[in-house]
Formats: sequence, C-alpha cells, structure tokens
Amino acid sequence: MKFAIIALTVLSLIYIYVQNQLLGSLDLALGSRVLGSLIVALPFLLVIIQPLFLWSRENPKDGPFFLWLKRNLYIAFSYANYWVVLVILRDAADAIHKIFSIEFFKYNLTETVWIFILPIGMYLVGHMFVRFGPTVLYRKLSSEKLTGKWKNFRIVQISDLHLGASNTKGHIQRTVDKVNDLNADVVVFTGDLFDGTERSMREQYEILKTMKAKNFLFCSGNHEYYWPYQKLAKLLDEMNMLWLNNSETEFKKEGAREKISFYGIPDPQAKAYGHDSPDWDKLVSKFDHHEYRILLCHQPYLFDVASEKGFDLQLSGHTHSGQFFPWNFFIHFFQKYVKGFYKKGDSLLYVNQGTAYWGPPDRLGTLCEITCFDID
Repeated sequence: MKFAIIALTVLSLIYIYVQNQLLGSLDLALGSRVLGSLIVALPFLLVIIQPLFLWSRENPKDGPFFLWLKRNLYIAFSYANYWVVLVILRDAADAIHKIFSIEFFKYNLTETVWIFILPIGMYLVGHMFVRFGPTVLYRKLSSEKLTGKWKNFRIVQISDLHLGASNTKGHIQRTVDKVNDLNADVVVFTGDLFDGTERSMREQYEILKTMKAKNFLFCSGNHEYYWPYQKLAKLLDEMNMLWLNNSETEFKKEGAREKISFYGIPDPQAKAYGHDSPDWDKLVSKFDHHEYRILLCHQPYLFDVASEKGFDLQLSGHTHSGQFFPWNFFIHFFQKYVKGFYKKGDSLLYVNQGTAYWGPPDRLGTLCEITCFDID
C-alpha cells in the first residue's frame, strides 16, 4: 500500500507537469483540451498498471494473453520516460532562450505533436539494439598467480537475463546461440537470472537448457528473492548449475600448481526475505594460498569489501549501465561502479551491462552484453 501511494503521487505530479507544459500554452477548445489531457494521461496509466495489478508472486492468470499484456505494457515505461525527458529539455531550451535570446523551439502545436512522436522513434532505435541480440565483448585476464597451463581457459559471464514476462524466447535463443559458439570452460550467471513465476519463464528456460559449457555457476541477484525461492532452486538443478551461496568450487589443471576458485555470495536483498545474507568470514575461511580467487557477486558496490578480503577478480552485474537514455548518464550518480573494468589495489572488478534487460526491451545508449574472458 505504501508503494502504491508513493508511485501514484509521483506519477500524478509528473503528469500534471507534462500536461501543463504540453497543453497549457495552446489555444484549444474545451473538448480538444479534455481529449488532449486524456491522451497525455494514457502512458502514465499504463505505467502504473504494471506494479499495481500485474506484478505478483504466483498469478493463476499468467496465461499467454496475460504474459503478452505484461510484456507489451512495459513499452509504456520507455515512452513515458522519453516523453518527460523531451519536455524537460524543451523547457531548458526555452529558459536559455529567455536568458540569452538564443532561438530554440517555440511553444506551439507543431512542437507538441513532435514531442508526442519522437519518443516512438527513440524507443524503436533502442528496441532495435535488443532485437540484434546480446553483443559478445572479449576481455583478457592475466595474473602472476596463473601459469601458462591456464592459457586460453575461457570464462563466459551472463548477468541480468531476467527470464520472465518481460523477456522473449527469441532473445534467449540468440543468447544461447552466441554462448554455444564460444566453447566456454565455465559459464557464470551473476544474478537476476529469474524474474517471474515458473509459468512465465518455463518456455524460456527450456531454451536456456540447450546452452553448452563444461560447467555452469550461479550467484543470486535481488530479483531472485521476489519469487518462490525453492522453485527457482529446482530449475537450476535441471541445468546442473551450481548455486554458489556463501560457498566455493575449484578448478584444477594437471601439472599446474595453482587452481582457480570461484566463490559466490547471495545478494544482500536475501536477508529481507529470510534467507542467508553475505557471509564474508565463511568465504575467507576457505581461502587457499595457491589459488586465483574469483567472486561472483551481483552487486558491484561490494567490490570495496571484496578487494579488502583478498579476491583477485569480482564479476558483477545489476546496473544495466542505466539501460536507456537518460539513465545511462544518471546511473553514475547512483552507482560507484557502472560497467567494465575497475581496479583497487591488487583486485579487479568487471561489471557486465546485462545480457538482457528489465522491463521494456529498450537499450538506447547501452548494450545487451555477454562477456568472454580468456586467460592470457
């Protein structure tokens, strides 16, 4: 109820602002003004329908039509986002005009119509990048801890796949096809693999099970705890995927003194849902001096702790790099580590931008990413 009140209040205030800016200065008849106000209200109504009526833990109505409805209503998130941004940019341009007498756009009907149309084009461009499927980014890893015996050992990272109502079978198939071409020694999933009921993700998961690699490892993200926990664990078993939940597993090569150890911690969100929170002491107690330590950790901000504990590499996701404009710029104000490599002392962090997306299938300014690490 608290969330509903806050969401409705915020959206109502944004609606009032947008409606006033788009229609307030236009000379419209009463009927046209009422119709215009209703049209402006529609995207905001579609946005609020999702969290208030269509998000649930187990919904018996999650049939094909409801899954289709959920998936397509997410598009309203993108449209409303771009709409508000364009109104703000127009107001900023108008302010500059008034201060410096620099001519930009004028407040007229033509401009208002363009502000209605442009968000459609912006969404379609962002959607095009999603339709191409995830991009494989190749990265090199090197360490004094790893001898030549480990050369070309390949780790593939997938993060934030978000199986569920917002994803599609096509996107999962394109992801699987690209990973299968990489011949990975280990595929690691760094959280937010699941984001829905089992019914909403079952067909997608059947496709994911055709992914090929010698080993599959997983650590939880925050979205794993929004859905029935035990059912998700059973799904991992179907894929022989090892859930690293305050635990570790190791890989050895014949003739190599060193080993590579993968550690995994649960997302801190787990504690709020009655599950184990990250146990750093438990992980540290398993350390071996002759190992290269890789931490699977959904939240990149925990790199500050991981580097102090002595991990060589942390693989994370969560940020989506902001996913679409303008959040790909604003994300830097909310997240210390956004995408790519970071170094602190002797430790490295890599943040994957997300192999899929959350909500609208839109990637304007970012990429859906599969990361391929080769030991050099």
